[in-house]
Amino acid sequence: MKISEYLRQQQVLLDMPCGGHGICQNCKVMVWKEGELRADAKEVLACQTEYQEGMTILYQGKEIKNGDNLMQGFPLPNHISGKEEGPQLIAVDLGSTTIAVKNLANGECAVSENHQRAYGHDIVSRIEAAISGQEYVLHDLAWEDLYNLFRRVDFDGNGQVIIAGNTTMQHFLEGVDVKGLSHAPFDAGDISFHKMEESDFYLMPGFSAFVGGDIVSGIYALDMDQSEEYNLLLDLGTNGEMVLGNKDGFYITSTAAGPALEGGNIAEGMAGIPGAIYDVEIKKGFSRAKVIDNRLATGICGAGVIATCAELLRDGCMNSHGILNEEYREEGFPVYSLNEKYVIRLTQDDIRQVQLAKAAIRAGIQVLMDKAKIEWSQISHVYLAGGLGYALNPEHAAEIGLIPEELLDRVEAVGNTSLLGVTKCISKWQKEGGSIEDCAAIHRIEKIPAMGQEILLSNHEDFSMYYLSNLDF
Repeated sequence: MKISEYLRQQQVLLDMPCGGHGICQNCKVMVWKEGELRADAKEVLACQTEYQEGMTILYQGKEIKNGDNLMQGFPLPNHISGKEEGPQLIAVDLGSTTIAVKNLANGECAVSENHQRAYGHDIVSRIEAAISGQEYVLHDLAWEDLYNLFRRVDFDGNGQVIIAGNTTMQHFLEGVDVKGLSHAPFDAGDISFHKMEESDFYLMPGFSAFVGGDIVSGIYALDMDQSEEYNLLLDLGTNGEMVLGNKDGFYITSTAAGPALEGGNIAEGMAGIPGAIYDVEIKKGFSRAKVIDNRLATGICGAGVIATCAELLRDGCMNSHGILNEEYREEGFPVYSLNEKYVIRLTQDDIRQVQLAKAAIRAGIQVLMDKAKIEWSQISHVYLAGGLGYALNPEHAAEIGLIPEELLDRVEAVGNTSLLGVTKCISKWQKEGGSIEDCAAIHRIEKIPAMGQEILLSNHEDFSMYYLSNLDF
């Protein structure tokens, strides 16, 4: 058993963006054997080093040894014990980076990091982990995160819950085998609107293995399925889902943009939660950063990474090829600092990750445009969705080439449309009364997947050309 697996059993989750392949170097810990002194400790990668009986592990200032259990495990499902004061209605966005919950009975909302990130920041790494025997762990982690959020919004377990997430996340939650998502022809399990077995939990319908219930929910939230005009929805997460269309139908696609746009694979990146830098202003090499909840900055989220790249370009600290000026090339540009020892930097490799992600998104947009055979002028709205979309400055996105400058005047940050769509659906059902299966909103949502035509970018002849032409800023 590797040290990372031992720590997981002790309820300690390491951040392993590479999924435990020893590539990212994020899971370094100090270890010493029984009988040795702390001064004899060695630095090792937890995902590559075998755990030995009696070993002491130093991680984030805490010593962990055999028999320790730093956190109480959470009893998994199917019900939450507690008071019963009448049924509650709960909306959930089950994101791969963050999870959001809203209790419509009291209006309370809560957001947390998805702790499945310990098994990789990207979906592919988590699917690989599941296939290699960690499917129950990923299932349990999803439920632990959910129930902790339920506590925070005072949900007592008496009510109905509707969940929207990408296809893989919904499969993990439901305990569905994900092997079909790992290889062509990429067969998904049940992606219809349905009730989870022996529960009051419902899952939103999805389009395919790559485009799930979170995007269907977003289309419904924005009334894209009823619009006469062409609209473009960009959910700028790890998968980079994109939808272009109107009431007559949609072209949909998903590109493996990588986790950089959500703070993953970034040296000091983090999810868009309190403590994350989300906006930056740089003048003459000096940076002024804005932090979520005005806290001490602990890292940079996707919006902050994009803002920093745009400002570096504007200030002349980086050229259009993404190369930092020589003075910053080795250690990175200091985005935030308290003193000489507490500095948060954006490195040259971080910038490369952003280039790869933004090129994939921009190329995907161009493929959709070609398929629809329309011009930029025919697009009425460009919706930037997700946590990144809410915090992102559209001008910064256009400056680095993430979105075309021709569309800048039509860009609208719409936040978490996945959660918004579920909330809208539940509110409609609440007003109508009756069973959820008979709700008009659900009937409308169930029709949306059939309106979509998916384009697989890996098979598209022009994608590589567009991708390469958009690598520069």
